Amino acid sequence: MLDVGLTWHGLDFPLFFSAVAGWKVLDLASRVVLKRHSNEKVRSVGFSYATSFLNATLAVAFGGTGLVLLWSSPPEARTFIPADTSDPWYYATHVCARGGYIFSSWVR
Repeated sequence: MLDVGLTWHGLDFPLFFSAVAGWKVLDLASRVVLKRHSNEKVRSVGFSYATSFLNATLAVAFGGTGLVLLWSSPPEARTFIPADTSDPWYYATHVCARGGYIFSSWVR
């Protein structure tokens, strides 16, 4: 096996499952709000579109922020997420990682 000096730190499961729970709460809340809408289609599937739109908006915002922050970074910084907080690219890469958690926690 090729040793590239990387250590797997695993996924941030508390963050991921918190995001899943947050999306579920938002989904249920939007069902309640849109339940009284006059259009039948909005009542039946509007909640899903509303939550998906918010998820996509946040994913694009985190991705765009990550793009700007990592624009002038070396290739290693765009490829790996450092675990050491003293790494100069720590914050920028973690913005991208948080965006990935937010996006993937809603994907059904």
